[in-house]
Amino acid sequence: MSCPHMKDCELYPQFTLDHMRQFWIAKFCEADFGACARLQLVKQGKPVPPTLLPNGKDLRAALGG
Repeated sequence: MSCPHMKDCELYPQFTLDHMRQFWIAKFCEADFGACARLQLVKQGKPVPPTLLPNGKDLRAALGG
């Protein structure tokens, strides 16, 4: 069930994929890239799951799936 206020919420449009991509880039690619879970796996020579977010969470879980 979705929030009934979603259509009228001024914050909701800010959560587009492009905005989220820009957030990840600013936080993990340009700033504290040493904290990126993806980079840590690469450094260890391990495969990087395509759904792994830089903060170490799985994209499917973050989206509730």
